[in-house]
Amino acid sequence: LPVVCTRTGGIPNLIEEGMTGYLIDADDESALIERLRTLLTDRDMARRFGAAGRVKAQNEFSWDSRIKVFDTIFKEAMTPLQYVVQISACYPPHIGGMERVVEATSKHLAEKGRRILVLTAQHRLGFGNTVREKNLTVKRLACIEVAHVPFAPTLFWHLLRIPKKSLIHFH
Repeated sequence: LPVVCTRTGGIPNLIEEGMTGYLIDADDESALIERLRTLLTDRDMARRFGAAGRVKAQNEFSWDSRIKVFDTIFKEAMTPLQYVVQISACYPPHIGGMERVVEATSKHLAEKGRRILVLTAQHRLGFGNTVREKNLTVKRLACIEVAHVPFAPTLFWHLLRIPKKSLIHFH
């Protein structure tokens, strides 16, 4: 779909003026009316904007592109770091978007030879556990849930034990 958005926050970074949509000032009512009228009357332009927006979203905001961005950031920030430590309240098999990003990014970086430590909550009753694969360690910390938010009392202790020269990525 074509879009008409205000020039606020991060929105101008997402919209290419005249290519994927229109940007207007937040308080410019007449510009909003004019831009909407243009898109409603010029169906070809609306289709072009919508198609270009879809391509941009697929190229820049897919899971694969996000993983590549994280990989680049970590590569630049890591030399000569020992670990990438990802801290996330949840991790698969728990279902959710951020959990999948943490999992995919961790596995991708581990495959590239980076040493990855994931600290997350153990959502079932019982003690935490640790699963190790090549270059990837997932520590599920014992936790209690308060209003569906996991609280891991030992997280602070684990943070103190992270080796120096590690990159810590909180989610």
